[in-house]
Amino acid sequence: METETLIAFEKSLESITSDRQAFHHIARGLLKQNAKSTDIYYDDDDQQFQSDECAYISINMKSGETTRCAVGWLINEEHYVPEIEGKPVYDSDVEKIVLESTPNWNRTEESMAMLAFAQRIHDGQNPEDWQKVLSIANSRLFTIEGGFFKLNKIAIDTVADDIIKSYKDERYFNDNYPNAEQ
Repeated sequence: METETLIAFEKSLESITSDRQAFHHIARGLLKQNAKSTDIYYDDDDQQFQSDECAYISINMKSGETTRCAVGWLINEEHYVPEIEGKPVYDSDVEKIVLESTPNWNRTEESMAMLAFAQRIHDGQNPEDWQKVLSIANSRLFTIEGGFFKLNKIAIDTVADDIIKSYKDERYFNDNYPNAEQ
């Protein structure tokens, strides 16, 4: 990242105080990026290969382009270490780096569940579906007061029902439904 952009990014991490703010920061980053963060490799002939494995932070050594997974948007480069790649969000090393990068975030018991949920959106959904899924999750999985993440069966069922309904509506209107040919 350019120095000015990096400074603004680090300041924005310091301003996160709630689960909802962390989720919004992740959502903005993912939607702007519009691509999964995966490791990129080059062979001896300089041919590019992209891994199927998601990466917290991936830097394309040729273009210099950096991509981030959901949790990667909460990690500043000063605290990042490549050894966290391949580790789950609940790993103590990953938690420590996120904590150091977002020092003012008032975490709750559900904060790590929110990160795992956001990570699952990044890893399991196509980027073109992120807007819809993130929007539904934002409206259904946070408390109105305090912006705390609430993960329970009712909330999950509501989100799942809303996502299924949105796909059925698209299918009815024959518009961008992923399985329209079925």
